Amino acid sequence: MNVEHAKGLREIPVKIKRLHPDAVIPKYATDLAAGFDLVAVEDVIIAPGETKLVPLGFAVEIPEGFEMQIRPRSGVTWKTKLRVGNSPGTIDADFRSEVKVIVDNISREGLSFSEWVRDITGSPYGISGEYEDGTYIVRKGDRLAQGVIVPVCRADFIEVDVLSETGRGDGGFGSTGVGTGGVNVFEKITRFDDSDLNGKTLEMYYTKCGGMVLLAGRDVETGVIYVIRLEKEVRE
Repeated sequence: MNVEHAKGLREIPVKIKRLHPDAVIPKYATDLAAGFDLVAVEDVIIAPGETKLVPLGFAVEIPEGFEMQIRPRSGVTWKTKLRVGNSPGTIDADFRSEVKVIVDNISREGLSFSEWVRDITGSPYGISGEYEDGTYIVRKGDRLAQGVIVPVCRADFIEVDVLSETGRGDGGFGSTGVGTGGVNVFEKITRFDDSDLNGKTLEMYYTKCGGMVLLAGRDVETGVIYVIRLEKEVRE
């Protein structure tokens, strides 16, 4: 059953079960927030290069036709070297175990040691023992990540021998350029100064990026895409 939010938003009832007495039931920080806060239920220390699971202390029952996505919080990503791994993570409607957040520490600092670590705000945090520089602590009660309830569409895969043709075709991996001015098509050309491209018939594309014109050519016969920086030595 769906209910109507005071602001006109659709609300999806989600059953939640505490697995730890100190688990924090997720809630939205503002009336129009898309994500709800996910709060750590215990301290977790993460050294440089480590990946840890941070438990939240609860399990959920997501309604059929929806998933719960686990996403980073921008403040944590901006201020620290902690990253929510496998983002966005998916909690399926049939998952009933404890919800945990995968956290990577991407720090690559030296091997010196100190008696303090950093918290999820990036501030020093005193703690007993010696820890490698770049170590972080996720503390119990920290709002580490956020969750979003998202509708799910299931794919019905139909095997075919032929796919419909498009203007893009099999172009990929940056074939449409990186600029904001769109992609423009040139006439086909047959020769470059670059010996690797001599004699090939290419469909040419260009785009502008950072004051530089980038040129790409798609081999008509093989479909291979060549990316070239447009300079004086590149000519018809």
